[in-house]
Amino acid sequence: MTDNRKSRGGNLGYMIPVLLFVLFFALCSVVLAGVFVRSENISESAKAYNDCVQLCRNGAERFRAGEELEKEKSYDAELCPTGEIQGEYLVYTEISNEPTPAGRLETALIRAEASSGAAEYELQVVRYCPEER
Repeated sequence: MTDNRKSRGGNLGYMIPVLLFVLFFALCSVVLAGVFVRSENISESAKAYNDCVQLCRNGAERFRAGEELEKEKSYDAELCPTGEIQGEYLVYTEISNEPTPAGRLETALIRAEASSGAAEYELQVVRYCPEER
């Protein structure tokens, strides 16, 4: 009968390190899954911010080239203009004029935001318009 007791105790001595290893492995897996989920959220936020920056830069270049900008415009996920106001990104433009002796300075404040609220970017652009004769 003493041999049975030794074999049971030997199995228990073997199982404790295995259970600790499995527990440690499960804990590491949970931590890594959390890291991957967090990195996905950061990546989506960075993409939305970069898209807002790109939309503001595009609007600034069009404004400098003399094009009239709409006060409010929406864009889809591929940064193509959409007709509806419920796009992925919304771009707002406010233009102000300041007269000068030889013409006028026009200032545009261009603000882009993601509809999800994840990102927002603002850019101020100035152009000189000479006096028309």
